[in-house]
Amino acid sequence: MISLVTAFIGVLILIYVLLTKKHDYWKKKNVPYINPRLIFGNFRDFILFKKTPSSILREICDQFPDEPYVGVFYGTAPALVVKDPKILKLVLTQDFYYFNGRENTDHANREPITTNLFSNGGDHWKVLRQNLTPLFTSAKLKYMFPTINECAEEMETYLKDEIQISGNINIKSLFARYSMECIIRCVFGLKANTMKRDKAINPFVTIGEAIVASSTTAGLKNIGRAMWPDLFYALGFQMFDDRIEKFFGHLFRETRKNRSTETTLKKDFVDLILGWEKQQYITGDSFSNNQTNDKKIERIEVNEDLLVAQCTLFFAAGFETTSSTINYLLYELAKNKQAQERLIEEVDAYFKKHGDIKYECITELPYIEACIEEALRLYPVLPVITREVMNSYTLPTGLRLQKGDRVHIPIDYIHRQPENFPDPTVYRPERFFGDEKKKIKPYTYMPFGEGPRVCIGARFARMVMYAGLLTIFRKYRTELGDNMPDTLEFKPVSPVLQATINMYVKFIPREI
Repeated sequence: MISLVTAFIGVLILIYVLLTKKHDYWKKKNVPYINPRLIFGNFRDFILFKKTPSSILREICDQFPDEPYVGVFYGTAPALVVKDPKILKLVLTQDFYYFNGRENTDHANREPITTNLFSNGGDHWKVLRQNLTPLFTSAKLKYMFPTINECAEEMETYLKDEIQISGNINIKSLFARYSMECIIRCVFGLKANTMKRDKAINPFVTIGEAIVASSTTAGLKNIGRAMWPDLFYALGFQMFDDRIEKFFGHLFRETRKNRSTETTLKKDFVDLILGWEKQQYITGDSFSNNQTNDKKIERIEVNEDLLVAQCTLFFAAGFETTSSTINYLLYELAKNKQAQERLIEEVDAYFKKHGDIKYECITELPYIEACIEEALRLYPVLPVITREVMNSYTLPTGLRLQKGDRVHIPIDYIHRQPENFPDPTVYRPERFFGDEKKKIKPYTYMPFGEGPRVCIGARFARMVMYAGLLTIFRKYRTELGDNMPDTLEFKPVSPVLQATINMYVKFIPREI
């Protein structure tokens, strides 16, 4: 009996030692940090679903306002939170070779879907990026714009019907489905009819809802894989629901079969990756070339899992982020009548000149651009971005980072610092308009990331936003305006904006 008790105590001591062995990691490196809790590190409230990671990082960074970086413990793993723009330039761009991984790069091949561009680092990421970049050239984007405009016109018809039926429109749902339709048509060459009023449930809408669904199970899986990937996979868990993999696998196979009977190329995403499949391999420069000036070529075998993973990424990463940004933009405009009127004045001038929505709108509407940029400042697509140290590296401060260390970049915190943006909580598009935009310091505004890993689809997302916003303010800027209730003690110019306010009378912007 005594031996069993002794063994049990010994096991507990061993577990405790394993869980706390890195607790002095930042102390040894003379990095300012906050003492971690057992298992939770500094993220207990995130693991318990009480706070978001970005809100926790804001609180931690506020305790060390003059430090260029702070040490934290993401669960049991140490992570360096970098907030100084000069060091961010090194991490994100100048010395990108050392920080090219996203996080948990070694586990990117544990699931078929995580072999995508977003989840990878190293040579695998570089080869994928080089081979996907041709899809997003200026010529290709211009080629896609008429398709996006068609989706916007369909949204206009839907809006007309909905406003006649009800004064309240589910703006978030509408723009999610609009963004979905743009992506599906431009990327896959299919007409999904996600905005069509139909009693039948649209499969793309259903799978989109499954991807972004928030539940305790999904949250725990996300936390488990991010903090303890070895244990997560050892226990047999998977990050992504089998339904998602099966859906996009079926979509890809059906699209491939349809393309085999077509005589002309559509020059879209599907044609691009089907070209990979014919070649059986994709190739690109190795990262090692950056250091040795060699001409080593990396090669990735192309199989169905790899292709389906990229399909899933472009759908999942595109529709929710784009629709959320438009949604927050409309919410902020609905509270700011002066910004509304200035935006509408610009829209009127544009349609007086062109009569219709054209590709050139993305360069001829500086105030709409400023409104989008300011929404992205307050509500960045990724409030925190991560990097993994791929090779040991010493910062100019003398701090030595080891291979495998994590770097967290608090985008939301940086965007809301008074020294970067005066009155940071105020929605003021003028920050990004005219000469004011030139005053923004490098690496203090990064809504889509920065450097070689900047979001590959950022320009595509902006086209979707421009077409959607122009459609709204062209058709519905004055209809019913005088009959709208004075919600929140003001009267938005557009009934679509009024509908947004009606949805969010009790709205509290998400804590990100």
